Amino acid sequence: TGWRFEKKNFSWQANLFQRNITDFIDWNRLSIDVPYQSTNEGNLKTFGFSTHINFQKTINAHQIQLKVSYTYLDPIWSNYQTNVISKYSLESLRHQIIGQVNYQYQKWQINLSNRYQKRLSKSDYILTDLRINYLQNKFTYFLDAQNIGNATYVEAGAVPMPGRWLSVGIKFKS
Repeated sequence: TGWRFEKKNFSWQANLFQRNITDFIDWNRLSIDVPYQSTNEGNLKTFGFSTHINFQKTINAHQIQLKVSYTYLDPIWSNYQTNVISKYSLESLRHQIIGQVNYQYQKWQINLSNRYQKRLSKSDYILTDLRINYLQNKFTYFLDAQNIGNATYVEAGAVPMPGRWLSVGIKFKS
């Protein structure tokens, strides 16, 4: 179920949803002394809510866009083993807030993004990313700065994600 409102430079959208998964696949083990094994682990019903706000404005040749979104997830497991060590079951997101500012002037684009995430079993964290593009004919030259605040965090599968990192590149579009 969803709602949407649009007016000139502004839009708002909200959605309520439910997702059902039967025979949820997880990696489990009985103790830290044995390897993980893939198993079908019961059913997962996730209730959720998301909302998005978008504002954009062009002043002379300057284009600016502001975006904010929020997602809430409430997963409920049934027929799930509780006496095992799970690799994925408690890593679902509970809260996610994303704020973005996109700016464009002539051939330059700057995108700044902040993302707050709270997982069920982990501490929360904030990620800040910056991308600068220069457009020239069929080429885009870019500089990416990811995780500018050097946050320590873990995504799905208990894999630690990289700290701050930079990349520079060229894209060609034919």
